[in-house]
Amino acid sequence: MNFKANYFLTIAMVILAGWNLSRIFSDRDDPIRDSPSRISKGKPLIIPNESFFGISVGTPEDEVLTEQGPPTGYVILNAQSNAAIYGSSKAFIFTKGKLSGIRIGYSLIESSLPESFGNTDVYRGNQEWAFPNGITYGTSLEKIRKVVGERLTSDWLGPNSRYRQKYQDGKSTIHLYFSHLSDAADDDDSSYSLSGFLLTTSL
Repeated sequence: MNFKANYFLTIAMVILAGWNLSRIFSDRDDPIRDSPSRISKGKPLIIPNESFFGISVGTPEDEVLTEQGPPTGYVILNAQSNAAIYGSSKAFIFTKGKLSGIRIGYSLIESSLPESFGNTDVYRGNQEWAFPNGITYGTSLEKIRKVVGERLTSDWLGPNSRYRQKYQDGKSTIHLYFSHLSDAADDDDSSYSLSGFLLTTSL
């Protein structure tokens, strides 16, 4: 093969490689195009009805606390349920002494409270997460509607229902909480991004 043929072959290979890379990066964060396994690669999964960060639903409370260590905070929710808060953004929920749910949010407790008592480890609960269907922190309401479909309903009595939505997945009820993007050009589903969730499972 002469020099000219080699030259054009090299150019063609570079163009093809660039095209493939552009497809990978343009689709990376789109749960509609990407498979769930690719979306959640490297992120611990929140699997409704099954497990949270690898801990099975129904695991006794003392086993969870032994594995996770002492919580940052502890809240009694009602006569049968309580929550162990880790860091400022993650809480494991227990019903009758067994793991029944999980809450992930931007700030479940105000960090200065534990810090004022010498607890400086208030951010240890902050970690990445994803549902098997690709939904994760920052996913737009527009994309979530496409993923969940007609199961997604309003969970908010106020004038703007986009801030809170919910859907059912088997025995699990998933409440989704959204933030509005202040720099968004339009006030539609694409301008609301997922900031947290509450998942509860009937044991």
